[in-house]
Amino acid sequence: MFTRTKASQLRRLRACTVLVLFALLPNFAFARSTDQQVKEAYELVSSGCVPVNNEVPFFKGPPDSVSRTVDGDSVQEKRLYNKSEVVTLSSYGKLVIEQLTVPADSVPDELKSFFMLSLFEFFSRFGVGERRNRGEYFYGEGLAGLVARFEQKRLVELKWTCDYD
Repeated sequence: MFTRTKASQLRRLRACTVLVLFALLPNFAFARSTDQQVKEAYELVSSGCVPVNNEVPFFKGPPDSVSRTVDGDSVQEKRLYNKSEVVTLSSYGKLVIEQLTVPADSVPDELKSFFMLSLFEFFSRFGVGERRNRGEYFYGEGLAGLVARFEQKRLVELKWTCDYD
């Protein structure tokens, strides 16, 4: 437990150091927009994948297609925004995001600066994460997690997955 806490503190310190370095760069607007995206991503993960006002983060417009499965009082939806996919479960008046997948060839504007980061820049900013498969790194907190998948040192997919009680 102590090592995990120490590792967590080191990641936070590294992230703060990167923020300070970004503040010194002339292109600070890039850092600010990325920080807002990180904040939204963190809010999604830390909120137990319950979006604010039942709005799916990063996708403000209507989806290109929606498929629904009704099971009693709950409705599971699969929404496609270009090639990005959002799977939600609506039950008892609460919308829960079960999975959100964003491939590099279908990135919403709010996440474009993430996909512009090189592997080194991504790791410098967010830490290495837990390696899963070749080129895949897991970042988890509570019931939710994020998998970042890289090919040839470029981010090719972000995938949030959420469990709930």
